[in-house]
Amino acid sequence: MHALAHLMTPDEFLDWRQDKPGRWELLKGGPCEPTTADLAVLIPGGNLRQPDVGVDCGAKGPEDLAMTAPTVVFEVLSKSTRTVDQVRKLDEYKLVETMRHIVLIEPDAAKLVVWSRVGGNDAWKTDSLDGLEAVLNLAAA
Repeated sequence: MHALAHLMTPDEFLDWRQDKPGRWELLKGGPCEPTTADLAVLIPGGNLRQPDVGVDCGAKGPEDLAMTAPTVVFEVLSKSTRTVDQVRKLDEYKLVETMRHIVLIEPDAAKLVVWSRVGGNDAWKTDSLDGLEAVLNLAAA
């Protein structure tokens, strides 16, 4: 039997997590929601892509098949998709007006390559994070 979940205040959450090992975060409902490959990203020009994980900050409906305002996508690189993810998908995701970050994940190493839109325009910068202690910070804008 499962206990009924209830919304906690930040103070209740801090008290609750005191005896829990590991890292915990209180997630408050907001305009952005994580997604899985079930929701596609519509690419200007007619293509669509299904990232491994995404963040959608647009209005959502229960029957939606695509994100309405994708802001972050995560792609896990594999032998069969590596080139497509690093070149074609990367270039296509950059065309999406609401996209702010594109994260490529190396599955066999503790490494991320992060592309971030600079200044809300079409300029992008890239960063690499290495090691298990690296922290991924994604700015909202």
